Amino acid sequence: MNRTQICIRNLHILARPPLEDCPALHLLEAADQLERVAEILDERDSQDDRWGLQDHSLPEWMTILMEEVGELAAATLTHRFGKQNHPNSDWREEAVQVAAVALAMLELFHTSPDVD
Repeated sequence: MNRTQICIRNLHILARPPLEDCPALHLLEAADQLERVAEILDERDSQDDRWGLQDHSLPEWMTILMEEVGELAAATLTHRFGKQNHPNSDWREEAVQVAAVALAMLELFHTSPDVD
């Protein structure tokens, strides 16, 4: 079982009431939320495959995160002002990357609380 499957199973069990107690709307919201979490975890796996262990300082992490936020802003503006087919207009993909970098930061800080 990979990290995404484990997380989805655990979120499904821990973060929501039993399925039989959920109205249909909440079931759809939970399923959609789990799909977004799976996208973020898949991106984290891709980052690990591409870059290996990232052991950065806090200022370095903030620089990486802000670079990703800048790409999200650019993609959002490109999308908003009528260039939806432009290669830089995929704001959803950029948002997933922002979340994945933030998660990578949290993972490091959780395992190494003395990061400077």
